[in-house]
Amino acid sequence: MSINIGGLVLFKLLSDPNNTQTLEAWSKIKLSFFGAEYIAIYSAIDNFYIKFGSLPSFSDLDISLRESLLKNNIKALQTLNAPDVSMELVVDALINEYTQTETLKQIDIFVDNVTLLDTEEIKQELANISLLLEERTHTSEKICLMNDITIIDDAEIETTLVSLGINNTFDSEFRCYTSELILLGGKRGSGKSIVSNNVFVNQYEQGNSCVYFSIEMPKRDIFNRTMSMLSGVNFTKIRNNDLDQYDYDSLAIARKEMFIDTDDIYNKYLEDKNYRQFEKDLISKKILKPDNQLVIIDNQRLTLADIDLNVQKFKNQFKDKLKLVIVDYVNQIEINDIYNWQQQIILAKQLKVFARKYDVVMLSPYQIDATGEARFSKGLLDAPDIAMILKAEKDHIKLVSSKTRSTSVFELASPIDWSILRMDPRDYIEDDNNNEKEDTSNEDVF
Repeated sequence: MSINIGGLVLFKLLSDPNNTQTLEAWSKIKLSFFGAEYIAIYSAIDNFYIKFGSLPSFSDLDISLRESLLKNNIKALQTLNAPDVSMELVVDALINEYTQTETLKQIDIFVDNVTLLDTEEIKQELANISLLLEERTHTSEKICLMNDITIIDDAEIETTLVSLGINNTFDSEFRCYTSELILLGGKRGSGKSIVSNNVFVNQYEQGNSCVYFSIEMPKRDIFNRTMSMLSGVNFTKIRNNDLDQYDYDSLAIARKEMFIDTDDIYNKYLEDKNYRQFEKDLISKKILKPDNQLVIIDNQRLTLADIDLNVQKFKNQFKDKLKLVIVDYVNQIEINDIYNWQQQIILAKQLKVFARKYDVVMLSPYQIDATGEARFSKGLLDAPDIAMILKAEKDHIKLVSSKTRSTSVFELASPIDWSILRMDPRDYIEDDNNNEKEDTSNEDVF
C-alpha cells in the first residue's frame, strides 16, 4: 500500500520537531501542498508554532488540542508505519507531487479553451501557468556562511557589477549589481525613456546583450533612437527618412557590426552605395552575433508572465551576457487594477523577484506626479535598491537619488547631445547662466 506523502511529512515533523532539518522543512511547506485529510493537522501545527514559537510534538498537540476528532486523526497519524527516508527527500516529493497535480489541473483548463485562443493568447496562457506554479511553489533561499564568501572576489565582482554607462561617477562610486531593481522616476519629458535607451545601447557596446520591453513606444521608435546613438546620425533625420550619403555610410558601419562576417556585403555597399540593398543582404544572408544582441519586445499589453517567460528564454540564450533588462515602464504593466496602489506595489516587488531569479539588473522608469511622488503609489519605492528622479535640461540630464538601499544619496548630471539622444557619462559642469532647458516642444521624444 502506498503511503500518502503529505501524511509522511507531517509524521516526520511531529516525530522530531526540535531537529534543525525539521525546522528547515517547515519553512518550505505550505497548506496548499496537503490534501483535505491533512489540512486540519497542518493548521494545528501552524497555530501552535505561531503561539509558542516552536514546532510541536505529537504529545504537545495531544495536550493543547480539545477537539476530539482532530486529536483522533493525529493519533492515527502517529501509528503510521513510516519508511526510513530523509526529511529533505519527502519534502521534495511533496512539492513535486503538488506541482504535478496543479500543472495537470491548469493544463486541463487550458486544453478546454485552447481552440478559442490565437497564437499570442496561447503563449500568454502557458506563461501564466508557469508564473502561477512559480508563485505557489517558490521556496528557494540562499544561506551564506562566513566561510562561503570573501570581501575581495574579483571573479564575482566581474560577473555581478553592472555599468549603466550614463554617468561615470555613478558607476564608480554608487554602482549597481545583478539581482537589483533600479527605478527611474520623472514627469513627462524628463528623459526617462532616453536614459533607458542609452543604458540599452551601452550594454551592447560593452559586449553584452540587453532586452528592452516597450509598452507605449513602438519598436520602430526604439530602433531609430538606438541607431542614432550608435551611428551619430541625427535622430530627426532618421525618423523623417531625410538622410544623405554621409548618414547612410555612418549607419552602414553601425549595422554591419551587429552581424558576423560582413566584410563582403559591406565592401559591395562601398562600391554601389545602395543602402537599401546592403541592409536587405545583411538580414537575409548574415546572422547576428550570438551573444551581443539588442532585443526589443513591443507589447502594449505586457504582463508579468510575459516578462518572466521572455527573460527566462533570453537568459538561457545569452547566459552571463544578459546582465540587464529594461521594462518601459512599470506603471503600465498589465494587472487586474492598474490604478490600485496595492497592485502597483506588487508590480515593483515582482520585478525585484525577476532580478534575483535571473541574476540581472531590472531597470524600469516610473511616472511621478506634480509633487514629485510616484504616481498611484508611494509604496512603489519599497522594492527598488536604487531609485532616481530625472530632469532634462537644455544640454544635460540630472540624476537625483530618491531611494538608496546600500549607497549614499547622490545628485549627478550628465551632458547629452539631443540631436542623437546620446548621454556623455562624464560629469556635467553646470553653467549658472545656461542651465535651463530652452526647447520643450519635442517632449514626445523623451
